[in-house]
Amino acid sequence: MIKLHLKDQWPASLGAILTIAAALVLPALLLMAANTTETVQESAQVGAQAEIMMAAGTTPDAAQALVKDLKGWGEVVEARVQTPEQNLQALTAQFGPLEGLGAAALPTTVQVRLHSGDGLVQAHKRLGELSARADVEAVQTGKAEVAALGGAMEPLRGLLYGLAVVMALVGLLGVSSVLGLGIFRRREEIEVMHHLGAADKQLVKPFVVQSLWLGLVGGALAAGGLWLGMEVLAWPLMAALPALTLPAAPAWSPALMPVVGMAVALLGAMLSVRVYMRQLQEGV
Repeated sequence: MIKLHLKDQWPASLGAILTIAAALVLPALLLMAANTTETVQESAQVGAQAEIMMAAGTTPDAAQALVKDLKGWGEVVEARVQTPEQNLQALTAQFGPLEGLGAAALPTTVQVRLHSGDGLVQAHKRLGELSARADVEAVQTGKAEVAALGGAMEPLRGLLYGLAVVMALVGLLGVSSVLGLGIFRRREEIEVMHHLGAADKQLVKPFVVQSLWLGLVGGALAAGGLWLGMEVLAWPLMAALPALTLPAAPAWSPALMPVVGMAVALLGAMLSVRVYMRQLQEGV
């Protein structure tokens, strides 16, 4: 029976482990970057919204008159009045029943949605000037600078997803090539066992076991690398750009990395084994 010991071929084993880790970490980082573009788009949507709080005692007709004026602005997509009762319903839906808070304590508001284009900063400025009106208590707007990025995020996210798929395929081929070298080094032993009548399962089993061990170690290394990348890069970036909310690594990523590593290594090994066994059967 063919016996494989990782300690006897540690340079090749180390190369396989590093290749497996890279094949997991790089697509994961690209996917996290793609998810970041989604949070930027969400921030952009918030940046393209505004809320105008009407002064106490403002009649619905006065609020509707303001909405009519806003709809004449080229930067405004939508404007609508939200009554105190509707605001109370929205707060209750978001936070649950609020004891002691009634509709009488809430203002009438005008909800405004803007085009998230180059004119957004100017639109925010125009909205801010409305606070000088006697019937307006305050104007709240999002961050125009973040909203301006929203339009560029869709193609960037598609590019990042595509790169993640390409990196995953390249990583799989790399793992298959590295593990295939181990099979090539033992080709004489495999051929002898084959001519002595050993079943294919007996020839393949040692390489399957080896790939699972290498995948386990490579996956654990990838989990550590992903965590380190978040600590060294992502969190400092979030601190430097408080306007953005960067997604953390999914909670399941570190735990599943060893399992995914084993799956990738097993698939890569089976690709190499299948090619070699076919050549062996054909007598190449």
